[in-house]
Amino acid sequence: MTPLPCVGVARDHFEPHRLHWILMFPDYRTPSSLDVAGICAESTLQYMMPMHGMAADTLAAPVRALPALDMRVVDDESTRQAVADLNAAGYAIPAEIFRPATEPASM
Repeated sequence: MTPLPCVGVARDHFEPHRLHWILMFPDYRTPSSLDVAGICAESTLQYMMPMHGMAADTLAAPVRALPALDMRVVDDESTRQAVADLNAAGYAIPAEIFRPATEPASM
């Protein structure tokens, strides 16, 4: 089996910088014949769990005016963990798996 090019590209980008990272294969886009766990093992990565993607052909029009977006730099531990936990909840991933991907050295 040949690893998917995206696996090697991601690994080669993140590992030299010693960054934590996550590569997700959404179930609805991954052929059932693809051995994702095997591809990960060949690339010295650990397969964690199946993932569900978020996609839509179209989006419904907003039912109310959208609020202003306030962008802020995450510069403290409690906010970093809150951002990680919010993302983990959104993808139904345990926080202990998601938090290392947002550690200060990774940001």
